[in-house]
Parts: sequence; C-alpha cells; structure tokens
Amino acid sequence: VSRYVNDVETLTALQTYKGLFIITMSALLVYLTAYHIFDRFAKAQVQLKESEQALEESQRARLTLISNLPGVVYRCRPNSERTLEFVCDGCAELTGYTPADLVNDHTVSFGHLILPDDREKVIDLTGKASRQGGAFQIEYRVITRSGKIKWVQEHGRSVATGHGDSVIEGYMFD
Repeated sequence: VSRYVNDVETLTALQTYKGLFIITMSALLVYLTAYHIFDRFAKAQVQLKESEQALEESQRARLTLISNLPGVVYRCRPNSERTLEFVCDGCAELTGYTPADLVNDHTVSFGHLILPDDREKVIDLTGKASRQGGAFQIEYRVITRSGKIKWVQEHGRSVATGHGDSVIEGYMFD
C-alpha cells in the first residue's frame, strides 16, 4: 500500500481501517463460534430433558404394570441372604413385610423368610442359575411376619448387570 500512497496521514488511516477490519472480523468469528457452541449446548439440554422425561414415563409405566400383578416381582443378589434390590408392593400380601423392610435386608433378609428345611435347595438352585446364566422354577415354603407358613412358587432368571456380576430377576406367588 505504501507504494501507492505517498501521504503519511492517508497511509496511517488505511492501516487503522485495516486493523479495525481485522478486529471486527475476528470478533465476528468468535461470536459466530460461541453462538454455534451455545446453540448446540441448548439443543443438547432440550434432548437430555426429553430423554429424562421419557425414561421417567417408562419407569412409571413399568411400575404401574408390576403393581397390578398378583404376586411379587423382584430383583435380588444371588447370595445366601437373597438380598433384595427391588421388590414390588405385593410382598406385603405374601410375606407381611413391606418393600422397605426387605430391600437391602433393612429389617429382614428374604433368605431368612425361607423355611430352614427348604433354604439349602433354594440357594443351590438359584446359585446354579446364577453361575450358568439360566432360568429356574422352584417351590418352597416361607414364614410370614405373623408366623404363618406359605408355599411359594418362584420363576426366575440370572441376569448379567454389566459390572461383571449378576442378579436374579423373577416373579413369585402364593
């Protein structure tokens, strides 16, 4: 530019305008990049919220279906205590204990409700299903909170958790 312009003031003005142009274009580029990032972030937030709502609705629907079934739907660890991770409200009718009493052996473990004469065969069968990843069916007796003995039929299956271990999920009824 200095070859074409001999006047220092004009050259200074042109250099100033050139600098302002570069600063303006840089600011515009930063603005557009930030706008794009925040727009994608906002859209991701909306998608996350929609996914959370869909998951909550799916869980609510499953719990409603489970609560309307006669009997007990459960998820337990394959240990001798049969530690329940989840149990539906039907357990109160079957055992006299609420889900809060039974989950994580809070008041009593489900394994201790199984009649001592039947406990070993239940633990053996569920342990075998857990090791081999299979399904099982078994009948045994439980002692309710009031001391009454009930026959229970149980259908279950070992399910891998993704953490390298397994749980038993199933259904039992009087």
